Amino acid sequence: MKTKDTKAANENITENTKKSPIIETRYIVIISLIFSVIILLLISTMCFYCGNYKDRARRTFIYPLVEVSDSKNDSKNSAKKEKKSFAKTGNYIIETRYIENTYKYRDDVLSPEEKLSILISDYVDELLLGATAERTKYMFTAGTKNLSCFERNEIVYLNLSSDCLKMGDNVIELKKGVELLKENIFKNFSRIKSVEVFIDGRFAYENY
Repeated sequence: MKTKDTKAANENITENTKKSPIIETRYIVIISLIFSVIILLLISTMCFYCGNYKDRARRTFIYPLVEVSDSKNDSKNSAKKEKKSFAKTGNYIIETRYIENTYKYRDDVLSPEEKLSILISDYVDELLLGATAERTKYMFTAGTKNLSCFERNEIVYLNLSSDCLKMGDNVIELKKGVELLKENIFKNFSRIKSVEVFIDGRFAYENY
């Protein structure tokens, strides 16, 4: 009996020994596949990021907030809807967006000054669209356009359409809107020392 039991035990050990390399090989194959998938995902993510953001500039946008409600429900709902790209600072909200550098589509050779003018103009166009977050006020009346924008000697000359003179609901005062516009430009373009804002060719809030 002992001989038979010993023989059976030896056979089991032999079978398990034969199976072990097969099991180990399977584990190695599975782990290799997992690593391959992870690497492919990382490469795809990097390619997507490079393709979408290599020609884009990260910009911040400051917008005025609507009066904060005392309602607890309102504050809870707004907190749930807050996105990672938003940051509240007092009576303002800061958004982050990526803006495409449109001067790359130009065939002519541009000077650094001309490139900067285009960057600022594109930024102002995006700024005038308004905030994407809820519970914010308009900087200017909807429909306000950037008629012209250029930079000379670290000074920005910006001409807005007369639409900004029309006061509407949920729009801050013109003077505050102009000052906030300047602050946005200063924050995103550190080289700029001054911003001159015009409305249909006339100095903003002068003789209006």
